[in-house]
Amino acid sequence: MDSKLTLLVIILAVIGPIISLLPSYVYYSYINEIKECACATDYRQIYVKYAMIGVFIFSIVAAVINYYIKNTKLTMYSKLAVSLSLSGLLLSYAYSLIKKDCECSESWKRTFMLVHGVFILITNLLVIYKLV
Repeated sequence: MDSKLTLLVIILAVIGPIISLLPSYVYYSYINEIKECACATDYRQIYVKYAMIGVFIFSIVAAVINYYIKNTKLTMYSKLAVSLSLSGLLLSYAYSLIKKDCECSESWKRTFMLVHGVFILITNLLVIYKLV
């Protein structure tokens, strides 16, 4: 029974970070798809593109730190700050595209960006509520 539990923990430790990086790939590919779209051009477009690379690197570093050091207040607060910043960026950019009625940016990826941004924001607010 112990070996099955250990195997499950190892599988989740490998699959978890990969699944958490999938949205970053979706956003990065979406930004590359709409880079020629005139109505989608915005300073946030560049931020989203490079923030996804940063989130990718940050996720790997945080996973390594969590493996060796476990959850410290510093890693928890830094993850929360990065996550809140990301949700604000995603929400503001996706909402601006919707508000502009930018037809060339219409995609399931834009909707996913908006819904995922809301989900991240609500989750972070619940974490903050629990911390306080």
